[in-house]
Amino acid sequence: MELSSTLHEDVLVVSACGDLNAVSCSSLEKELTAQAEAGHARIVLDLAEIRYVSSAGLRVFLVSARKLGKQGFILARPTEAVAQILKMTGFDRIVRVEPSLDAAIAAAQPDSA
Repeated sequence: MELSSTLHEDVLVVSACGDLNAVSCSSLEKELTAQAEAGHARIVLDLAEIRYVSSAGLRVFLVSARKLGKQGFILARPTEAVAQILKMTGFDRIVRVEPSLDAAIAAAQPDSA
């Protein structure tokens, strides 16, 4: 799994590429935890390049959402396959999901609460 991060004002965007499964989810979890511990209170996870999310990947989403809150952790641009997984499992009701990166960044801004 490839990860990259960019800062958009007060919102950190973490982009991931590949499959999010039991093998790869530890690197994503470490990155999200490290960024939160570094003081990033608002993180958008860009899923545009994620092809598949396993239950281990969903656990990473849940841990991050609990740590940062619903406005502090937002999923952006899920592929159709990932969006279906989020909907089938009910994660789209637990974690905020936005169809575009711009919408996710706007939703994470402190004044959008």
